[in-house]
Amino acid sequence: YYEAAARAARFIEQNLIKDNTLYRIWTAGRISVPGFSEDYAICANGFLDLYESDFDPAWVQAAQRLVALMDEKFLDPADGTYFYVDRDQATPLVRSKSIYDQVLPSGNSMAARASHRLYRLTGDGRYQERAQAIIRQLQAHARENPWAFAHLWTVQTLALTPPLDLTLVGDPEDARTQALLQAAYGSCPVE
Repeated sequence: YYEAAARAARFIEQNLIKDNTLYRIWTAGRISVPGFSEDYAICANGFLDLYESDFDPAWVQAAQRLVALMDEKFLDPADGTYFYVDRDQATPLVRSKSIYDQVLPSGNSMAARASHRLYRLTGDGRYQERAQAIIRQLQAHARENPWAFAHLWTVQTLALTPPLDLTLVGDPEDARTQALLQAAYGSCPVE
């Protein structure tokens, strides 16, 4: 599964991110339909999942790039949440925001999660501020309808839980290091 996920992520990086835009569709070598905020946030979280699998810092950098693009294209500086469509994309009268977690988590919930995870990995306070801004802005809505914010509640729980940092040192190919990794993954929740 890891190999398939890594291949897919590399394909996305090489073929679906062009001119600082993440595209949704690739068909026969052609890309179309610029991504929505949720596409950037979900993809950033996918890159972070891969980092947690192989510890290649390139995945963290890829996630950081997508979050920076999300800030540039979708961020509402007035409240710290994200619009659904890019600021340059032709839209109807109003740019809406995806706030409710449905079959897929909302773009804002996933953005909060990616930002929180990047904060935990890098220590960069900007990511923590971004995650907290989203949580604060959506808190009243979440209290009114908790079932529509399941993923946002998860992010808030992670933000309130002290991190568990575990550093393993050793040759990644060594059987002893592999045994330590298996033990760590078996007993520690992975963000």
